[in-house]
Amino acid sequence: MAAPKQAELLVFIRINKWKGRLFIGKLLLFLFLSGCFFSKSAILAQTNAIIATSNYKTKKLTLLQPAPKPNKTRLWFVAGGSTATYTASMVMLNKTWYSQYPRTQFHWFKDWDGWMQIDKAGHAWTAYFEAEYLTNLYQWAGLSLPKAALLGGGTALVYQNGIELLDGTSVGWGASPGDIAANALGAAAHTIQALTWRQQRIRIKFFSHKLNYGHYGPAVQARALSLYGQSLPERVLKDYNGQTYWVSANLKSFAPRAKWLPKWLNLAAGYGVEGLLGAQKNSWETPQGQTINAPHIVRVRQFYLSPDIDLSRIKTRWRGVNIALNMLNIIKIPAPAISLNSKGKWQFYGLYW
Repeated sequence: MAAPKQAELLVFIRINKWKGRLFIGKLLLFLFLSGCFFSKSAILAQTNAIIATSNYKTKKLTLLQPAPKPNKTRLWFVAGGSTATYTASMVMLNKTWYSQYPRTQFHWFKDWDGWMQIDKAGHAWTAYFEAEYLTNLYQWAGLSLPKAALLGGGTALVYQNGIELLDGTSVGWGASPGDIAANALGAAAHTIQALTWRQQRIRIKFFSHKLNYGHYGPAVQARALSLYGQSLPERVLKDYNGQTYWVSANLKSFAPRAKWLPKWLNLAAGYGVEGLLGAQKNSWETPQGQTINAPHIVRVRQFYLSPDIDLSRIKTRWRGVNIALNMLNIIKIPAPAISLNSKGKWQFYGLYW
């Protein structure tokens, strides 16, 4: 059995490995989805060229127009392109991160009680917007909404759980049942709504802001830098204390007869945390072997209520603008908000983001 200080050091190493792997994974995921989006223009251009030069007497599809029926060329590009991009991302993730640590037999690591479950909210959000983007791509390729939603949700679940497979065969951590459940929840939230309502009445959204830890002193600031990084992209993806995840419901879709309600108006409930400097407690050991306790930094849960905008329900004359609005619809729009934390404290924000 490891001595107390050795055990704390092992926990510190595990946390930092996990946070680093999470950052790389999210970064690769961003690159993957960006690749899907930007390759979409190339796919469309090639498809239109094929249609323009064909002998079939069919109406030419515009650059961003969804196919009215299944288009084999587009389907091959979407399925093949996304699979190739994802495979390359996973190979890169394995090479740059997992290959540096010993491998073992597949095993589980129960981490439900860590980080006040804010990481699980992140898994649900990621799976949700993957399902959203992939469903849109399959609809663009000519599939009906039910088929596109089933493919999109299923593919998103496979993508997310692929990382859990790598986790499960690595000594430094293991596959997380909580992560898998959150992945399933996010993908199912999109797919079930598409199949039942044929629209997204309730969306999972995200927003993050950069925090300053300098006023806590050099020890805490160094801890925050080691966990959450320094650059803005790192902080957005890694700093749980600055993240808020939202469930945003469109009011008009639930009250269609209310003529006074704008089609784009949503009401959102959010969840965030504050004061986290470790998975389970604010106590850690520095690389120099010094144990630091920070009980004065209180770990709290935050619950929010705020209006929101469903950007997908704002229609313009430009198809490209509409697509951009749909892509940005995974982000919560800054707005006034009220919050209640786990200590019973209420607070009003003139503008919360």
